[in-house]
Amino acid sequence: FSSRRRHTRLQGDWSSDVCSSDLLRVLDDQGRIVLQTTLPANAHRISINSQGWSAGTYFMHIQSGDQLIQKPIIVIR
Repeated sequence: FSSRRRHTRLQGDWSSDVCSSDLLRVLDDQGRIVLQTTLPANAHRISINSQGWSAGTYFMHIQSGDQLIQKPIIVIR
C-alpha cells in the first residue's frame, strides 16, 4: 500500500480470494478503527480515501472467514 504525494487515496493489491462478506478494517497506531467496510466480491484491488488521517502508520486488516490478512499502511503528508 502506498500514499501518493499530495493525494489522499491509497491503493493496494493482494493475492487472496476475497468473498463478498469480507470485512476491511484500518486501525491507527492506537488500535482505533478509522475505516470499516465490506469488500466487493472477488476484489483484489481497493482504493481507500485517507483524507483527514494524520501522518503515521496504520494497519489494514481483511477478515475472510477464518483468515486474517494484515498489511501496514504508512501515510506521509
